[in-house]
Amino acid sequence: MWARIEDNKIVQTISNPKAMTLNDIQYPKSIFTRAWTDEERKALGIVPYTYSGNNINNEYYTSTFSDSVGDDAVTRTYTTSAVSDLANLKSDKITQAKDY
Repeated sequence: MWARIEDNKIVQTISNPKAMTLNDIQYPKSIFTRAWTDEERKALGIVPYTYSGNNINNEYYTSTFSDSVGDDAVTRTYTTSAVSDLANLKSDKITQAKDY
């Protein structure tokens, strides 16, 4: 995943390689392959994402994230917390078990 940065702000998140028009110049989707270096992409304002923490989303835990723009990458930091309403979760699990 990559981010397009302008003035130290994320203006676009790019999940999949695609052709792009930047500053009236059409670039092929190969700008996201090894044919281009991170430095070449950075010159266009495109930097990769790096990740910190664990992304856990299930019935017991939820994750939130925050992005911070660095010089060479955007860092996505995940914060995981346990479900806050354990009594409700317990009740739901008992109901599910009885339904089987």
